[in-house]
Amino acid sequence: MYDYHSYCGCMAAHHGWKVHQLDVKTAFLNGDLQEEVYVKQPPGFAIKGQEHMVCRLHKALYGLKQASRAWYEKIHMHLIALGFICSPIESTLYVRKDGTDIIVFVLYVDDILLTGSCDAKVDMFIADLQCSFDVTHLGLLNYYLGIQFVSVEGETIMHQAKYIEKLLQRFGFEDCKPISTPVDVGFRFSIEDANDVFDTSLYQQAVGCLIYACNTRPDIQYVVSQLSRFMHILDTEKWQAVKHVFQYLKDTLSLGLFYGRDVQLFLHAFTYSDWAGCYDTRVSTSGNCFFLGESCISWLSKKQPTIEMSVGYLSQQS
Repeated sequence: MYDYHSYCGCMAAHHGWKVHQLDVKTAFLNGDLQEEVYVKQPPGFAIKGQEHMVCRLHKALYGLKQASRAWYEKIHMHLIALGFICSPIESTLYVRKDGTDIIVFVLYVDDILLTGSCDAKVDMFIADLQCSFDVTHLGLLNYYLGIQFVSVEGETIMHQAKYIEKLLQRFGFEDCKPISTPVDVGFRFSIEDANDVFDTSLYQQAVGCLIYACNTRPDIQYVVSQLSRFMHILDTEKWQAVKHVFQYLKDTLSLGLFYGRDVQLFLHAFTYSDWAGCYDTRVSTSGNCFFLGESCISWLSKKQPTIEMSVGYLSQQS
């Protein structure tokens, strides 16, 4: 999995660039519809004597299946017209080069991350966006999609302490006993282990939330990937393993991803395989981790051939 947030954070920290956060108001209303879409006249606004008639939409509305696609096409064409190039790997990552200067643009629905080597050109681009769309400049990056960004002397730390604290409260683990390891030694589960009935919905919600926490907490990736394989076949023992992960997170709230300065941006990778580690299928679990300098920008953990998860690099917040 290629993490464009990590790439953006790595490049910005290495070069000392400022990362700006912007928000597009009513983003989906900017999309131009290419298809013929008709809606009934809104209640209370129907034309008298023509109540049977419908309205044809020329712009997207929230709730339309075409709304998100229309918005992305609108912003895509605008960026291409300004000289940006869309990444062939991540369709929401755009880069523009002006001689020796570079601007990096990241979009997630209506949330934008923006950084670059020249502050003046970045400010000009922000002004252009605000002329074309209703955009609010939220200042320098601090909190984005549940991920906190802390800058200390030009270095950046990504962590999810607030998100994890909310999870502990949501699932009733705020007073649990902290544990220093994410999983017990010899942790292995099998489909044949299920021996009683447990709340499937609660288990699925908890594991789903832990999967998102893996964005900055790759130290829990292995156990979470194992637990996610038993969404439909589970028991109290597996829920105890979920509780164990939450106890570990409570003990390690300060851990996250670290991006520093003054390092050489050379690319290197690490890989590991757990051969025939699955009791049920005897397939292997492999993991790969790619670094740009000392910062992790891409990670992958895979149970061949069906399950893909995330593995990354861990550093403790100072």
